[in-house]
Amino acid sequence: MNSLTHFKSDQGKREIFKYYDLRLNKIAGSYEKIRLDTKCGKTFALAAGDKRAFPIVLLHGRGINASMWVEDIARLSKSYRVYAPDMPGQPGRSEDRFFSFSSEDYVEWLFDATSLLEIDEMIIAGESIGGWLAAKFAMKRPKNVRKLILVAPHGFVRRKKSVAAMQAVTRAAKDATAKFFMDNPRRQPMEDCLLAICRNYYESNEQVPIFKDGDLRKLTMPCMVVVESSESFSMLKRLDALLPDLKFHALQNYRRQPSGFCDEVMKFLDS
Repeated sequence: MNSLTHFKSDQGKREIFKYYDLRLNKIAGSYEKIRLDTKCGKTFALAAGDKRAFPIVLLHGRGINASMWVEDIARLSKSYRVYAPDMPGQPGRSEDRFFSFSSEDYVEWLFDATSLLEIDEMIIAGESIGGWLAAKFAMKRPKNVRKLILVAPHGFVRRKKSVAAMQAVTRAAKDATAKFFMDNPRRQPMEDCLLAICRNYYESNEQVPIFKDGDLRKLTMPCMVVVESSESFSMLKRLDALLPDLKFHALQNYRRQPSGFCDEVMKFLDS
C-alpha cells in the first residue's frame, strides 16, 4: 500500500466533504452512514434499504466518491439493501492512501468490508475503476457474486492514447470542468463537489492493468456491460467471445458521472 495522501490540504478536504454532504441531502428516504475498520484501513459507506433485502454493492469511479450514486441509492433501495462505500485512495471518507492497481489490496479491502457487513452473496455494480474492481473481485470470489454490472469499466480494452497523452487530456478536462462549473451560477451540489475535487485532490497517475483472457473467462455469472457507443465495438469484440452470460449495452453521449441507472440496467437487475 502507498501511504501518500491524495488531498492537497486539510482545508481542501473539508471543502470536498462539504459538498459531499450536500449531495447526501438529495437521497430520497432514509439512509445510514457506516464506518468499518478493515484490515486495509478505515472505510466509510452509505447504506439504505431493508436489511433483509438482497444486497447490492455500488463501487464509484475514479476521482469521485460514493455521492455519485445518490440517485441510484434512492431507486435501488426500494428493492435491495444498498451499500455504497468510498474506495480507499479516492476523494472520500475512507482510508487516505493510494492502493496500487497491480496489487491485491483493493480486492482484499472489498472482501474484508463485505465480510464485516456479513454479506456472503451480492450483486456488484461498478463504474470506471469501480467496474475494474467489481470484475477483479468477481474473478477472485465468483461464489460471492450473483450478478455483475460494469459501467464504462477500466481494464478490459487497451486505450489507444499513450499514458502521457491520457494524463494531458485528464488535466485539460479538469481545467475545462473547473472553468465550466465556476462560470455556471446554476450549478448543482454534484457539480460543486466535482469542482472541489478538481481543486483539492491529487489523482494517481497509475494505469489500470488490462485483464488477461483467462481471467475474464472466470466471469461466469450474469454480467452486464454498459459503455459509451464510441468504445462499444472493441469492448464487445473481446468480451463476446469470453463471457458466457453477457448482456451488452452501448449508450450515446455517456457521461462519466451518470445521474442514474438506465432502464436496461434495471431490467437486468430484475431478471
